[in-house]
Order: sequence, then C-alpha cells, then structure tokens
Amino acid sequence: LPIIHAGKGVPVLKHMYLAAMEKIESPLYAFVNGDILFTQSLLETLVSVLQSHLYQNGTVLVVGRRTNVLNVKRKTASSFQDLANVSVKNGSLFTSWGLDYFITSKTFPWRDMPDVVIGRVGYDNFLVVESNKRKIAVIDATKTLLAVHQTTKKGGNFESRKKLNRDYNINLIAKIYKKVNYAMGTSSAAKYFTKYNSKSQVCIVKR
Repeated sequence: LPIIHAGKGVPVLKHMYLAAMEKIESPLYAFVNGDILFTQSLLETLVSVLQSHLYQNGTVLVVGRRTNVLNVKRKTASSFQDLANVSVKNGSLFTSWGLDYFITSKTFPWRDMPDVVIGRVGYDNFLVVESNKRKIAVIDATKTLLAVHQTTKKGGNFESRKKLNRDYNINLIAKIYKKVNYAMGTSSAAKYFTKYNSKSQVCIVKR
C-alpha cells in the first residue's frame, strides 16, 4: 500500500490498519516489524484467539515479546522446525518493553488513536496502556507465539532510540494525554496471556 499519511516521513500506524481494512476483509489485522520471522505457532495461537470468548464478545489486541537469534541463516529460516530449534538453542527473550507485533480485531478503535508512527519509541507501550484503559482485552502471546528477531552483531536492538526524531511519538502523545505511565504498557501489563495446556493446546488465561 502507498504511504499516504506520515509523520516526519514515517508511516502513521493507524492509517496502515485502516487502509488494509478497506482493501481486505479479515477477522484479524496485524502490523509486524520486517525483521521478525514466525512459525506455525502464529496460526495455532491466532486460532485460539478467534475461538475465545474475548474475541467473540469483544475487541482484542495481541502482543508479545520476541526472541533474538543472532545471524539467522536462509536455510534455517526456510523451515519452521529449524527456526524453532535454533531459537531454543541460541535465542534469548527480549525485554517486555519491546513489542514487535500488534494483532487486532476489526473492532479495534484505530480511528480514535493518535497519529503515532512506526519505528520510533513509545507507540508500542502506548497501545497497551490505552487498550487497557478502554477495557480492550490485551493478550500476551509470548509463551505460545515464537517471534524470531533476526539479530546481527551490528545491531537490531533498540534501533528506534537511534533514529532522528526518536521522541516524535512521546511528544505527540504528551500533547494529547499529558501524562502516560509507559511502564504499564509492557507485555507483562496484558490482562491475559496464552499458554499450552496439558494436551499441548493453546489456551488463554487471565493473569
């Protein structure tokens, strides 16, 4: 999709969702950072979300922590099982402050969200804070959804802190909401989380 709405030349997140919704009919919509790889655990987790009362009776936001894996090879990335194996062997779970994917139901109030942009600090944690405030079911999928971050020795972590206009979102949000407790916007602040039950099936439980 073309970039129609931008702040300082960077795409505005909510308009990416709204544009996608106009083009495609789907029960869920997502934004994911481009250096993230998924396995079949993505589908397994989302099926559980779609079957849950949280989705069927309301609005959901699914987030989670990523697993950093250094120098993922093309051969490894081409196999779900190889990707899962290398993540167990060499991966490390990233901080709960850093969120790389946002999966929402169509009823998520994107039109009411401020014009935060991707790739700059603050927008991820703000979405969790605002969703909790609006009684939207925020689900932390970390325990069942493997999100592999292709990390390199040159970087790949905390990149948003090094960008020009790094505080664009923070400043924008401050003008509208005055004060936001970003510590309440980590994945740990989600009211629900996914896990595997005794039958190795994904289920959603309340914290």
